[in-house]
Amino acid sequence: MRRLLLMSLLLIILASTHLAAQKTHADSLRKAVRTDARKFKLSADDFKKFRNGSISKNSDLFKPNSTVSLPQFLKDSTYVSHYRHTTFLRTRKRRTAGHHVLIWGTAIVVAPTIVFLGL
Repeated sequence: MRRLLLMSLLLIILASTHLAAQKTHADSLRKAVRTDARKFKLSADDFKKFRNGSISKNSDLFKPNSTVSLPQFLKDSTYVSHYRHTTFLRTRKRRTAGHHVLIWGTAIVVAPTIVFLGL
């Protein structure tokens, strides 16, 4: 009986150390941040300032506003910090129209040249 009890206790302890339960609040919060951050876009003037480096991650421009999916998230500090971080990263990855013209223009000129020269 003792052996069975000891084995059961050992199995429970071993299993509980390897189980990883999801935190539903954090997961749903991250999902809400991702969907809300997709709607975020800096104005042209603010984007120019951002590109020059005069706007930091903690700027008020990256604060969530009333267009979020659930207004009660505005009081949640975890949501606000994740929102600021996500919108900052999305803005940093954002490219200008000139960037796309340069990339596609180079591809359109270089690709036929390579095919024509037979390289």
